[in-house]
Amino acid sequence: MNLRAAFETDVDGRFWFESVRPSGYGVPIDGPCGELLALQGRDHMRPAHLHFIAIAQGHKVLTTQIFDAHDPYAYSDAAFGAVGSLLRNFEPDSKGHFHLDVELCLEPGVMRIPTPPLA
Repeated sequence: MNLRAAFETDVDGRFWFESVRPSGYGVPIDGPCGELLALQGRDHMRPAHLHFIAIAQGHKVLTTQIFDAHDPYAYSDAAFGAVGSLLRNFEPDSKGHFHLDVELCLEPGVMRIPTPPLA
């Protein structure tokens, strides 16, 4: 479970946690992806982001990412994922920490839990 966690919500569907502020990272550039990015004159960096998978009985599973709108690569994401409402402000507080308030809305439907190849 490196850099992963499972949370349960309170009765109102809320959850909270403390973590380090995420940082961006580069995608591999030693193969076809790197060649394509070079041909397009694009950078290979992904902006800082948090992954979420929200699961609730009677609802479709939501898999998404929330990106740091102040990351230097937020508007040039190599994977084109940092768009619209997925870009959020990690708000600083008086203690030097950051807060991020996010509302995840689930669509009613069949719950199909993904089985990613997590190592």
